[in-house]
Amino acid sequence: MSESRRTYIVRVCYALALFCAFLIAFYFHFESARQRGMGQFIMTMGHGNDLITALIWMLFLGLYVFLPVLVAPVIAQEKEQGSLPLLLVTRMRPLELVLQKYFSGIVPMLSFLLLALPLLAIAYAFGGVSSHYVSFAIVVLLLTCLQIAAYCLMISTLCPTTMSAVTYSYLGFVFWLFIIFFAHGVLRVSNHYLTSGLLGPFVYFNGCDSTITQMTFLCAPIVISTIVFLLISWRFLFSRATSQKSQFLQRLFRSIDVLMNVLNRKLGRGIVLVPDRSALPLNDPVAWRERGRTTMANSRYLVRLMLIILVPTCIASFFCKDMPVLVVAYWIIATFLTALHCTNMIGAERSQQTLDILLSTPIEVRYMITQKMKSLRPMIIVVVIPLAAVSAMYYSMVGWSQYDYAWTTDRFLMLALSVASALIYLPLIGWFSCAVGLRIRNRAKALVAALGLVTGIVIVMPVLFFVAVSLGEPPDADYENMMVGLFPVFSLGTLLFPGEQRYGPTIANLVFHASLLFAVRTWTLGRAEDFLRR
Repeated sequence: MSESRRTYIVRVCYALALFCAFLIAFYFHFESARQRGMGQFIMTMGHGNDLITALIWMLFLGLYVFLPVLVAPVIAQEKEQGSLPLLLVTRMRPLELVLQKYFSGIVPMLSFLLLALPLLAIAYAFGGVSSHYVSFAIVVLLLTCLQIAAYCLMISTLCPTTMSAVTYSYLGFVFWLFIIFFAHGVLRVSNHYLTSGLLGPFVYFNGCDSTITQMTFLCAPIVISTIVFLLISWRFLFSRATSQKSQFLQRLFRSIDVLMNVLNRKLGRGIVLVPDRSALPLNDPVAWRERGRTTMANSRYLVRLMLIILVPTCIASFFCKDMPVLVVAYWIIATFLTALHCTNMIGAERSQQTLDILLSTPIEVRYMITQKMKSLRPMIIVVVIPLAAVSAMYYSMVGWSQYDYAWTTDRFLMLALSVASALIYLPLIGWFSCAVGLRIRNRAKALVAALGLVTGIVIVMPVLFFVAVSLGEPPDADYENMMVGLFPVFSLGTLLFPGEQRYGPTIANLVFHASLLFAVRTWTLGRAEDFLRR
């Protein structure tokens, strides 16, 4: 790995993102002092605590975002390639195999964390920070890194594919955050340690001023959970070595179908509102094959899956004090799942050795890719309807000039723009990720590249542009309209925080990205044969 060119490229990209984020925090923290003159700037000495806090947040975010992509594929990829049983018949003990896979995923992330040392020194130089504070931050970051890696290794051991391992790793974090929110927002649990003690950020920001004994007590759940995750990985390494896809939701929905058919014959006289389609496809065989792999194969499963997402989301919306935070979290999850799904479409065929069979059929490559991308449509429907419901609840509770609950033209327009944003941005991310999956043959590398590029284009580039514009005079209305018209982050920001109405730039943004969607789709279909080397 140290001799790989890709390793250095990834480290440079991570360093650039980290240094740029720190530069942004540094700029906004000292902007007011800079405008007041150098004399006031010197008065900011002794406030390095704020910079270190911002840096620690960045590092925690980097761990939760990038570490699952590095560790989750390590065992699942061996299963897909059929090499895990060969490793198990060697003289290497299962525990040795687990530990070697474990540390092979941790070492790259530790090298990424070392890139923050110069920034930590800069923040420490401003003063106001004790060595005890910095030492505790380093310890909690290392323990969190070990914990997340152990959790992702456990998921990789239990899951049959790389895609499912990466997806369930991220969904596990989301599920635990939902449990914390439900416990404190709904059940009113006052003891935060019972639900948040396993999270490194909570441990750090609640124990930075504690004694060594208290810090040890706070860090104990992280250490214990890390050991438990590793033991589970070791325990199930043999039994899940050749595991196949369980299709739990499909089996559950089929059981519900059996029960509903019995009730329908007894109580509903056998009336079926939406009959099943033919088992075999009349057209688009590749799209039929893709839909059959998921729980979105028919309309009933689609509605049930949508309700599984919609009901908890609406319940959380009623109790959430900061609705924009919930909408932003929903957008982040939808973006990551779309990127993972579309990147994996070709990678799954390569790993299962079925791509050559598909290429040997008389179906044209561009037509085959188009049919595969049709599987994204049910996923977008499942995402857009709950998003529209949450947005409608949010717009019904917030006003521009006064807090009234009447649905005005502005609110209907904002809701329509929110739905249109999802219908344009998500397919654009999907086609872009599909192009990355076509271009990069290795499945794990394609996932890392797609998530990194989507994060850089969607978040890093707009923020850098904003900072570059703000370095001179404060941005005026023209600059703000230009940023809203170019970048989805600022366009969605105007929809989530409705202050000054910017319908024109928002509509221009949607038109621009719809054109970009058409261009990316055309380019991907045009280069598909070259990428697949047909």
